Amino acid sequence: MFNRLQIIGLIGILFFASCEEDSNMSLSFDNNQISYSDNGVGKPTLVFVHGWCTNKSYWDKQVEHFKSSYRVVTIDLAGHGLSGKTRKNWTPVNFARDVTAVINDLELSDVLLIGHSISEDVIVRAARMEPNKIKALVGVENFKDVGLEYNDSIQAEADKFFALMERNFTITAEVYANDFLFSPYTNADVKKRIMKDVKAADPKIAIPILKLLFTDYQEDIRFIRQMVTPLYLINSSYWPTDTAALRNGNSLGVHLKLMDNVGHYPMIEKPEKFNELLEEILSEIAEKTEQKD
Repeated sequence: MFNRLQIIGLIGILFFASCEEDSNMSLSFDNNQISYSDNGVGKPTLVFVHGWCTNKSYWDKQVEHFKSSYRVVTIDLAGHGLSGKTRKNWTPVNFARDVTAVINDLELSDVLLIGHSISEDVIVRAARMEPNKIKALVGVENFKDVGLEYNDSIQAEADKFFALMERNFTITAEVYANDFLFSPYTNADVKKRIMKDVKAADPKIAIPILKLLFTDYQEDIRFIRQMVTPLYLINSSYWPTDTAALRNGNSLGVHLKLMDNVGHYPMIEKPEKFNELLEEILSEIAEKTEQKD
């Protein structure tokens, strides 16, 4: 059994440990604190941005792998993880401001920005905000349907989906995850982790994020055409990627790498293979940089 002095000491240790965990914070434009991790040294700096209802810990296997050769930064967007949750408008533009707040606070100048899922439009906007600092983008499970033409029928289905979410977020989110985020190859532990995080999300934040992103997705082909940096993609082969629309849209080129036997979370489903593909992308970027020099 602990005596009183030991208990007081333990509380002190836990307090300082928690302070250390929260110490990496940047202030976003609306005074929300943005939590980030910062590990390793080397260029380019790899900045990882998570997806819907997740957090920066989804990149832990990438931090562990890459920190010996690169500086590696992971970010909790506002409303997620340890970051502030007092924002009023959960738009991709405002999330992009979270990303640039960290980049500017750390005075990064040679950034490879890596975004999963909903962060596709976040990283594109961040690259426009800081075109001299962000040298290339890597999308993970991004830009799959840029050729899709939105119509009244698609909008009606989206309206039904959001109405169901507002009626019962937990059940609707679980159905959504099983239908669109998991593949037959996604293992039980990964499913359990994701569903735990989704169910723990605040619907007042999670639902508006998806609504605003649905509107944003309709602009994907324009985003591709106006890209200011090269775009690299690591996508699951389980769901098709419209490569023709991608390549016709981006004059700077789109470089697609597919991962087999994974669902929507390749970085945690098969981290070793994901890291291997990201290493290939880093080599390609370095080679192109040398050719320019």
